[in-house]
Amino acid sequence: MVTTASPDTYHRVIEYGLRKTSLRFDRLLLQAFMAGVYIGLAGQACNMFAGGMPTDPTDTRAVSKTMQKFMYASIFPTAFIAIIFTGAELFTGNTMTMLICLIERRITFLHLVINWVGSFIGNWAGALFGAYFLSYLPGGYDQEPLYSYMCYVQHAKVSYGFGQCFLRGIGCNALVCLAVWNVTACDDPATDAHDGLPRVCGHCRGTKFHTDILG
Repeated sequence: MVTTASPDTYHRVIEYGLRKTSLRFDRLLLQAFMAGVYIGLAGQACNMFAGGMPTDPTDTRAVSKTMQKFMYASIFPTAFIAIIFTGAELFTGNTMTMLICLIERRITFLHLVINWVGSFIGNWAGALFGAYFLSYLPGGYDQEPLYSYMCYVQHAKVSYGFGQCFLRGIGCNALVCLAVWNVTACDDPATDAHDGLPRVCGHCRGTKFHTDILG
């Protein structure tokens, strides 16, 4: 594993952000769309594995709620690994990299807005595409225990107040930015994949995916 010191990583992040400004807007949208699709596919896998595990104590196959959450969180980082390896555009990572470039006066505010708007819209559209065409239409979510699990997850997410969502979002996306920082510091793909694991605790990123399916 080869990593750089913090000052060098900081400069790498700036270079990473500067490269994003050269992307045509249509390519930005496409790469952001694919990032949303990867999020959706990972969410699908999480639902099938974690949601398919019964938690009813009367069921001999039952697992604890903690194990169910751990299974979900263990699978979801594959989305982030796919995004890093394919060069897709994730809004969360772009928030950090583009803001650093702006603070260092290496880009204009217009560059930042274009990147943020394009990556946000693309991520949302990709997640919506994955939820509808790759999950809802193929079916299977009307079967137990998966249906009850999905209803439980969605109800829990939409029941949070604004303050709770805001604070949970900070924790979630701080870990995503940490993963982007770590990946930028690494020189080999194996380490990139390993450092994508802070994404484990960022599984609430799948909120859009769950809401799109059942909403």
